Order: sequence, then C-alpha cells, then structure tokens
Amino acid sequence: MLGSIIGGKYSDITMAKSIKARGHKVAQDRLRSGYLSFFLIVPASTLVYGWCLEFEKGGLAVVIIAAFVIGFGMMAAFSSLNTYTAGTFVFAIGIFTWLTGLQRRYLRKEWLSFRQSICCSTHLVLHLEMLRYCL
Repeated sequence: MLGSIIGGKYSDITMAKSIKARGHKVAQDRLRSGYLSFFLIVPASTLVYGWCLEFEKGGLAVVIIAAFVIGFGMMAAFSSLNTYTAGTFVFAIGIFTWLTGLQRRYLRKEWLSFRQSICCSTHLVLHLEMLRYCL
C-alpha cells in the first residue's frame, strides 16, 4: 500500500514536470514514473531475494525485507501503469482494472487466488461485451 501511495505521488510530480516543460499533457509521460520501479527496484530486490534463498545467506530478515521491497516496487509501478491505462483507454477501464488484479496475483504466484478470480469473475463477460461494442 505504501508503494501505491508513493508511486502515485511520484507519478503526479513527473506529470506536472512534463506539462511544465512541454506546455501540454501527453498520456505517455505518466509511464516515465514507473521506469525506476519496473527496471531497477523490482529486478534488484528480486535478485537479492533469490540469491538469499538459493545460497542461504543473510537469514530470514533479508528475505523479508527483499519481499517487502518487491511488493513496494510492484505497487509503485502499477499505480502509474493503472493511471495511464485508465486515462488512455477510458472505454475499457473495467477490463484493465480486472487484468491488473490478475497480473498482480500471477506475479506473486498466488495460483489458487488467480484460478479463483478467473473462475468466479462474472464481470469479465460484461466487460468483454462492452469492449467488443466499443471497438
């Protein structure tokens, strides 16, 4: 949750800077705030997490901290990605929100929750029909 709040604020700051520099708003500028999380924080903390588990170094504390940093980075990155997709694809906001939830569950390897959300999602059919008529 902390990553979502900080990532959202950082996304707003990045967007304000790009509007000030360019003079107008471009939706893709919001994605720039996710670069740090997507390409530095998540891969580095995943590497530390895997290395500590594989070679049994650092103890449980390092693994827990690395897992927290992975979650923080994913939430920070997804907040800018969600805002971008909601602003760009207004007609399909429901399907993107649903797919982002599935993506988070898939990346965290919660297979049971992932499978249940696919099987129990009655809204998916409605969103797909809405998307089909909008396109």
